[in-house]
Amino acid sequence: MKEKLNVIIAVILILSLTIVLNSIGAAKLETPLERMASAADKHSISIREWSLYAKKNIALKGEKPDEFVKRFTAEHRQYQWDFQEDNNVLKATGTLRIDSLNVSTQLVVTATTLKNNQSQSYLLYEMKGNGLHTDWEKTTDVFTKKSFDIFHEKVTIFSCIIGNIDDMMKGVLQETLSTLLMEFNAVPVEQLKEQNFVSVSGYTKEWAQLIPAKKGSMNIQIAVRSGEVGKQPTVVIGTPIITTEY
Repeated sequence: MKEKLNVIIAVILILSLTIVLNSIGAAKLETPLERMASAADKHSISIREWSLYAKKNIALKGEKPDEFVKRFTAEHRQYQWDFQEDNNVLKATGTLRIDSLNVSTQLVVTATTLKNNQSQSYLLYEMKGNGLHTDWEKTTDVFTKKSFDIFHEKVTIFSCIIGNIDDMMKGVLQETLSTLLMEFNAVPVEQLKEQNFVSVSGYTKEWAQLIPAKKGSMNIQIAVRSGEVGKQPTVVIGTPIITTEY
């Protein structure tokens, strides 16, 4: 009897543990882009555009810059390429539209020949979209996979959204900045305040990616700029930093 009871208890424990583990596995963590979009919606920020960005420096091994650019663009011939050459800099910019996601992508390869015949080259991959998106998780997943295909390794992904707020009252810049810092439980690391512009670089435990700052490490940037007369203020949120002009 006692053995049967022990077996029943063991079965119940196993079933309970399975349910808990399944629940944990089912819990979906928001991607940074999805999290920022959610915060924008919560605080009445109308998303105008968003972007995902990755970059990597390339060391050419016995290959001339023009040969590298020619080979790389040939390997990615699905892009529409535009070539530019200025002195010792060769740059190729490829564009590709992904209609299934309603996004545009850009792939840039730059090769520079230095005075000592050494080459300094880099690859840049970016995905952009306009307005509110429907599936942030899928978009980030596609970008991550394509980035790995391009760079052949995991790279830091920079996520950014740009939006507008309706409020044009005096003091809204600092108020919006403070509200978003609280939303992400972010601690300010560096701040800049001007009459029509405020920004902060901070740290939040929400994301593991970190980059060095003058006064520590950071993984979030928020900027708010007042518009021209009659225009809405602009809000930019990025992690680990903002990669677009603001």
